Amino acid sequence: MPAQRSCLCLLLACLFAAIPLTAASPQVPDVLGGEIVRLRSLMASPVSVYRIEGAQGAADLRLQTFEPNLLSLLKDKDPLVRREAIQALSQCGTWRSIHSLIATLTDPDWQLSSHTRLALCRMTGQSFGASKRDWEQWWKSSTCEEKQDKLLSVFQGNDREARLSAARALRCMATPVSEDRILVLLTGQKPVSGGERKLLTEALDRIGTAKSMPYFLKQAAGGNTAAAWALGSRGGKEAEEALLKGLRRSNAPDFVFNLDRVKSTRCGPLLRRLCAGFPSLINSSLRSDDVTYPLRPQHRAAANLIRRSGRGQELVDRVLAEMEGKRSDKPIPKDLKSLVEDLRKILKPGFIREGFGGCAALLSAFYYVADDKALAPRLIPLLKSDCTIVRIYAALTLGKLRAPEAVGPILAVIKGGYPFCDSTALASGKHTASFRVINGKRQRQSQTIRWLGYLCMALGRIGNDEARLSLEVLAADAASPRDVRYGAVIGLGFIGSPKSLPILRKVENTDIIWMISDRARRTIRDIEIAGQIKTAKSERARKY
Repeated sequence: MPAQRSCLCLLLACLFAAIPLTAASPQVPDVLGGEIVRLRSLMASPVSVYRIEGAQGAADLRLQTFEPNLLSLLKDKDPLVRREAIQALSQCGTWRSIHSLIATLTDPDWQLSSHTRLALCRMTGQSFGASKRDWEQWWKSSTCEEKQDKLLSVFQGNDREARLSAARALRCMATPVSEDRILVLLTGQKPVSGGERKLLTEALDRIGTAKSMPYFLKQAAGGNTAAAWALGSRGGKEAEEALLKGLRRSNAPDFVFNLDRVKSTRCGPLLRRLCAGFPSLINSSLRSDDVTYPLRPQHRAAANLIRRSGRGQELVDRVLAEMEGKRSDKPIPKDLKSLVEDLRKILKPGFIREGFGGCAALLSAFYYVADDKALAPRLIPLLKSDCTIVRIYAALTLGKLRAPEAVGPILAVIKGGYPFCDSTALASGKHTASFRVINGKRQRQSQTIRWLGYLCMALGRIGNDEARLSLEVLAADAASPRDVRYGAVIGLGFIGSPKSLPILRKVENTDIIWMISDRARRTIRDIEIAGQIKTAKSERARKY
């Protein structure tokens, strides 16, 4: 289901709208908490594709709190929804799900019964066929405690595959009575493999009491991501300290998520590490991905941590002054000095050049952290900067801030077109490299820089009627550069207005560039799905 997985990326990234946050506002909801609420809402949606996305998102997060929602989806009328629920339960389910999954083995859809059998094997460590009778006999043959004893006894042997299977099953089958024995396995002299440790730590996270806290604290401080999630759900000063130590050792987003989850205010000394984690438009592998989706959860969590640390305004002021060419007289903090020096390498007249991806860390951080609409009057003049990357980030930030006064200035820059022709751009070396897989090999390809499409996306983020009408004209104009048409279609998708459907259908049917017509097709689908949800909600409201 590649189309649905693609939609999942969009939906997982599309969390709550950016919420202004200052160092004095520690009560701002964490990103993960908002995602949990959103996924539950998706699983209750009247539109099946959204229920599918909700189940897929639950599987990605692997939190047992989703189990009741997923069990209800086992009875869904859409077999695709039931399939995703089965797969998600194999990640999120407990022993309480086993009986319902055994009942699902009789589903007339053979694919569903096959997925159910695989889920049961994964969750129990057993290997039966698709016979409901065999599974029922096994389930009734012993208590849950006895089944746990059998799984734990596997660790007395040296069969690596059997041990890994048992650890995976304990993540589902373990109950609090097994806490002590799992702790002995994890802290004893007999070593466990990395895979076993991760799975057993996840099991302990689900059943552990205060006894397990010393283990979680030690492991998270050492970089164990499963322990980081355990501490994120428990909170407290000790948990925050261990997560901070873990972030110093590991770049894994798990630590960023869970520090945000405990609402840490102590990430100021880690500002450099947090900034380095933001994606950059200069990095060719992330260039389009960074801006065609809403702000990604892990990056929003990092932005929260920077703001809560009290250093958000410092970062915004410093970077904006550099973008304006007005270097501050204040000494550069030691931890930012090398980042500022890197930034100055790219804030020069001209185009983006290959090899400077790591130099844009502060620019990317600025885009994610800036949340004050009062910045708009300073950003609008930067749309005419001699430095192309400044124009792009200024426009995108204005879009994120939803600054309506920026629509006219952005549109004027787009209509001004490019000051060069393709041959001039290629001959001047003003290009960057991209990588594509050709005949199974990753090969480097030159790609001419285009940047007006990003400004179209910024208009879409602003999202008012003036922006929508302007984007409709740009999207349908065959004389517009193709990156403008592509960016305009993406921008119309951000707005999501049914009024744009006629133009989008025209683009789908007439644009000669496949990427543009395909994007128009997907945008139409998303707008139509949103319309179905709105209609269903209206019908529900009338009934009640």
